Amino acid sequence: MKEDLLTEQTKQLIELTDQIEEIFNTTKTEQIEHDFYETIKPFADRAFELSSNWKTAASEFIENKRPKHLHVQQIDQAAELISTSSIQAFFPKTSLKRFKSQLQSIRYTMETVLKQVEA
Repeated sequence: MKEDLLTEQTKQLIELTDQIEEIFNTTKTEQIEHDFYETIKPFADRAFELSSNWKTAASEFIENKRPKHLHVQQIDQAAELISTSSIQAFFPKTSLKRFKSQLQSIRYTMETVLKQVEA
């Protein structure tokens, strides 16, 4: 049952990562300035809440199942990257290369979690 919850949370975070990338691409190409309290903070708070809940569930899964290719440090890093990326996406001066690298890292960890839960 907990694994079903982890799978669902992981899929939600993959969707959130896609949203973050869309926001970044739009912001970067159109050079949009977003209002912090109206737009950025609510989105970042939602991202932080989702990633915190996922981090707890994924860490429990790792401690209980001890998957071979997944470690708590990866979970911690992915949760942190989601939180920071959800804010950085709204700023046009964010480095494209660094941002894309962060998203790639997040997606890799999410896919690894899904594979390990299904194994």
